[in-house]
Amino acid sequence: MLYIGGGAARATTTAIAFGERMTQLLDSVSSGTAEVPPHLRGLGTEGDPDRPDDTAGCEWWYVNAHLQSDDGRDFSVFASFFRVAAESVEGLVERSHFLCAGWIDPSSGRYVQLAQVDGVHQRRVRDLLRYDRVYDPRIRASLARMLDAPEPPSPDLPLTGEVTVTPEPLCLRYGSSAVFRREARGGYRLTLLHPETGDLMDLSFRPDRPAAWQGESGEVADLAEGERGMRCYSVTRMDVTGEVVLDGARHSITRGTAWYDHEWGLDVPRIADGFPAEEPAWDWCALHLGNGWDLSVSEWYRVRAKDGVRIDAGRSSLVVAPLGGAAALDDWEFVPVESWTSLRTCNRYPVEWRLTVPSEGTDLTLRAAFEAQEIRTLSVHRGFWEGRVEVSGTFRGVPTLGTGFVEVKPAQTPAHIDGLMGRIADETRRCVATLYPPVPDPRTSTGFMGPESEHLLTTVPASALHATLAEPVLHLVDAGGKAWRCFALVTVLECLGVDSAPYRPLIASMELLHTGSLIVDDVADRTDLRRGRPAVHTLYGTATAINSGTAAYFCFDRAIRAIDLAPHVQLHAYKIFCGALRAAHAGQALDLRGLDDIMDRALATDARASLADRVLAIHHLKTATPVRAFADLAAVIGGADARQYDALRAYFGAMGLSYQISDDVLDLRGHVGRSGDRLKVVGEDIRNGKVTYPLARAVQNMPLSAATVLWSRVSRRPQDSHEIAACIAEIEHWGGCESALQDASAVVDEQWAVLEPLLPDTMAKALLDALGSFTVHRDAELNG
Repeated sequence: MLYIGGGAARATTTAIAFGERMTQLLDSVSSGTAEVPPHLRGLGTEGDPDRPDDTAGCEWWYVNAHLQSDDGRDFSVFASFFRVAAESVEGLVERSHFLCAGWIDPSSGRYVQLAQVDGVHQRRVRDLLRYDRVYDPRIRASLARMLDAPEPPSPDLPLTGEVTVTPEPLCLRYGSSAVFRREARGGYRLTLLHPETGDLMDLSFRPDRPAAWQGESGEVADLAEGERGMRCYSVTRMDVTGEVVLDGARHSITRGTAWYDHEWGLDVPRIADGFPAEEPAWDWCALHLGNGWDLSVSEWYRVRAKDGVRIDAGRSSLVVAPLGGAAALDDWEFVPVESWTSLRTCNRYPVEWRLTVPSEGTDLTLRAAFEAQEIRTLSVHRGFWEGRVEVSGTFRGVPTLGTGFVEVKPAQTPAHIDGLMGRIADETRRCVATLYPPVPDPRTSTGFMGPESEHLLTTVPASALHATLAEPVLHLVDAGGKAWRCFALVTVLECLGVDSAPYRPLIASMELLHTGSLIVDDVADRTDLRRGRPAVHTLYGTATAINSGTAAYFCFDRAIRAIDLAPHVQLHAYKIFCGALRAAHAGQALDLRGLDDIMDRALATDARASLADRVLAIHHLKTATPVRAFADLAAVIGGADARQYDALRAYFGAMGLSYQISDDVLDLRGHVGRSGDRLKVVGEDIRNGKVTYPLARAVQNMPLSAATVLWSRVSRRPQDSHEIAACIAEIEHWGGCESALQDASAVVDEQWAVLEPLLPDTMAKALLDALGSFTVHRDAELNG
């Protein structure tokens, strides 16, 4: 939700006038007529096609409009009234309702969303989650708890007031602030007030063309195999008058064009079945061309949540001539050209498309007016893209321009949290490329050299800097990685109600900082494999590895300077960054020194209980403190209060600690990605004779004599694979790995119990909850 300062006061003022209009509008419903108006008669239906279908599992009425105001401003708006049926566990069919709407100002890039659900719909989603077996278990449990609350998780808002659906003439009243109805003369009226911001749509639509079935027959998709499909008709062009209120300013609408759809179908699902393993998805556009033609295409498909395999479910198209003749297209293609990743939902959306119809001589480019035109709502798991596009190209061989709407509803059932992190990881690598380009670039060379170095570019080749500073780092960045620290930073900002998009440079610097530390660690630990690739020092040499790794730390300075931060926040950022670096180097120093003498003394005096604490002290310095530092910065940027600030830092410190503990476990058990690739060489810590947390816990659990024998074998730094395997088996036998993972889980759960009640209920909060579990169980098999 995009909140507007002072919105509550404006909403109260606007609501007074709105209430009077709503009363007048509802009082006039009886003056309408049930007679089918002329623009709908050509559909050939029995009865009124606008009326609701009580047998449908899903139905919606949708309108979008492009508007021009009397002061010369352009706006676009849309509203969708959804009606969804489901069979309860008791066998009763209930109908729920939700509303999605948006105000779009293309000149400023302003997008205001509204997503409202009634109590039945909130309960339906909660019950689906409880019976579901598709979602990531931790996300599922967290969301189900949130949906037990009286109001839905933000940014969804409750539909307050009565919801009524009157069939003839059509009148949809969704709560106290939204009405869509057909008027006596066959036009439509939309009156909608945002309950928090005071933004308003009060628009009247007069059909300019007769309705037409999508794809000639109206059959558009089979979204569930073997079940009832969807049907749809469109009134592709309507004249619009009325007014829009946005950001407290009232705009009288002198002209505009609108598009209306009514769509329904699907069988009624059973709540006890949970969410489908094959999630419906679609891409749709509705275009008004400047030559008077209207055009729509849509692709419908299903996606298997477990593996992402796409199953095509249908295609439809509609072209309507200026005089109203309608037809379907044969050889059209609707292809994404560029994409954008929403940090708020982890969804990836196209933002530029090419629509071609070779037989018609049509080649159109659709470009988003701006990228961030996303509705966030749990009604479709996380969100969908509904936005204004600008159209250019040729239609029937003649150049044309136009405007339109595109709707992208992606498959997004979060089967595994690491799938969501993968989206952020991809975006992180894209952001890294702005600081560390894949090829030598003189424009970024000054970033490597520092300020007041531009004059050196005439003598210092960009290729030399790139080969020795960028290439070694990119070798590891390009190998992938979960980028969970970046995911965590984004999630904290979103939990605090801050749009994380402007902080992309900070995300890139986090990844570069972490990558640099891995490069240096691999040198110190003599590690040959990292992220399934040869370690940097094995390819570029030790000296270059150390230098490029430490140079990556200073990208933080470049990132901070690229972000608009208040001076006190910027100063705080530098303080915590420098503090984190000191802690990490202190932890690395202790790690390099090792704990051999501590282990010897603990066994000699039978003071083994302190061993695990000594390992944890290193983990705190080396991993937990840097992770906590970025939570600290996110909390300050997000305006966290004192309790939130302390709890976020503690939770992130716990996640850093648990991550390092589980890393010690993975060294003994192996780390396998979802692709099946081996990401870590098993037993490197044993080969190096290192005291790790699982070893310390095993030594604590086992008899003193057995512990002494085990340590004598490990301290000899065995290189034989059979001896390494035997040591690992002994650690496993005495519960070293299981005890370590239990400790990691306990520390995360303890801190989450403190933080959880301090954060508003949102999808981001559910992801933050699940992320804690991921830091403990992150191997492919352990994580589902």
